[in-house]
Amino acid sequence: VTAANLKVDMHRDYLIETQAVHYSGAQNFGYGLSFACDEQHIYHFWIGASGYYYIGSVDKTGFNTILTWTPSDAINKGDLSKNKLGILHKNGQLNFYINDQLVTSHPEIEFTGYRFGVSVSANQNIGFNYLTFGYLDKPSATRVIATQNDVTPPEIFITSPETTRGLKVVQSSDVLHVAGIAKDPG
Repeated sequence: VTAANLKVDMHRDYLIETQAVHYSGAQNFGYGLSFACDEQHIYHFWIGASGYYYIGSVDKTGFNTILTWTPSDAINKGDLSKNKLGILHKNGQLNFYINDQLVTSHPEIEFTGYRFGVSVSANQNIGFNYLTFGYLDKPSATRVIATQNDVTPPEIFITSPETTRGLKVVQSSDVLHVAGIAKDPG
């Protein structure tokens, strides 16, 4: 799910952050942050419950690896594990954090997209406790942050692929793009 209605400048200095919980399902598939998304590309910073992380993108040709699956002691492994993921873009450098530990840095990618969000691959039950985006040149009070006191879950509406009662979506490739709107007063 990407924040489709929020247009952000992915070339300014910013921080994207989320906390994810792996409840059940596949241990060796990815979940985490998607960033710089547009109609052509989706970039991913994913972790797996088995203790690995990955950075790559998806386009019409398939998956493109930027950093292959890499083990990290920063990842809390297994079911019911919570992990905080962050992408800090500063001075033309992308810094990737897991549980506040820098795991890798990468020069800025020439992307055109301005959307960001969270994503899950394969058969997994993942919860996201919050999603934060903030420009670093703005006071922290202007950042949109959901706190741990926010116990009301967001309303999520899937807008694509279009489904109706009794109609099943048939996937024609390895990649299924899902779009929607998430609303939360918090």
